[in-house]
Amino acid sequence: MHPGCHQNRPSPAASFEDPLNPRKYDTLVQALGATTVEYQSKLMCCGNNLTLAGKLDDGWRMARVKIQELTNLRADALSVTCPACFMQFDQKQALYARQGDNLNLPVLTYMELLALALGIEAEELNLKEHRVDPFPLLQKAGIINTPLPFNEEVLKRCLTCGACEYDCPSARTGVMSPQGVIKRFLNGEIEELINSPEIWECVECHTCLEYCPQRFGMEKVFTWLKHQAMVRDAYPNSLKSGYEMFLKTGRLAKIDDRQRQKVGLPPLSSQEPKQFVEKLR
Repeated sequence: MHPGCHQNRPSPAASFEDPLNPRKYDTLVQALGATTVEYQSKLMCCGNNLTLAGKLDDGWRMARVKIQELTNLRADALSVTCPACFMQFDQKQALYARQGDNLNLPVLTYMELLALALGIEAEELNLKEHRVDPFPLLQKAGIINTPLPFNEEVLKRCLTCGACEYDCPSARTGVMSPQGVIKRFLNGEIEELINSPEIWECVECHTCLEYCPQRFGMEKVFTWLKHQAMVRDAYPNSLKSGYEMFLKTGRLAKIDDRQRQKVGLPPLSSQEPKQFVEKLR
């Protein structure tokens, strides 16, 4: 949790709390059933005033110290009371995630935590408007139950069958175990899988579908996980560069006009498919 600056300081004006060792906010959060952690940057400012002064990067560096420390401590979320602190930690975290600084720590206000503890539905609180998705945390805490995107019985049969495990190229070469991923998926480790490099070891060769007696093919699970990772900007940098090129030029690779010239083909490097690119944008 983040007690904030002006709730506790300056001490001559704010008598709510010990300014150098605040404990009351911890107590309030714990009363809702949550567990708080102690960390070195607890008293550090969110940096919002730097953002307001036009020093966006400086403000983010200050906020990032706290988010990074809590991430290293495996905290599930950061709780705040101040709206400015919320915007700094939630919105700026999402902004810099698009630049590759992906920490993905959900941020919840105390009033949101209180409402959830009182049984108010997450949808009623409009938590979907948060820039850092809090729903995986709420699912993990048992506050909401998000149904699996696939039929659970089909996945269970897939797990016990294993017909494609022996023919999957990645499984045969020891790169990964598709059944292991399905097992983790069924166990609810969806968020961990989305952020795992393991899902990208599926080569999407469709072999599993051809051997599947259910005509399901566990590749569908990998494809869904990959799509979720791309939505959260948690996919490999090599794929990002290719995707960005596709959005910019409509092509997946650079054109080598010299090689085209060798086989008597005209150059293409200056002929971008403009209409197609405009539709992508």
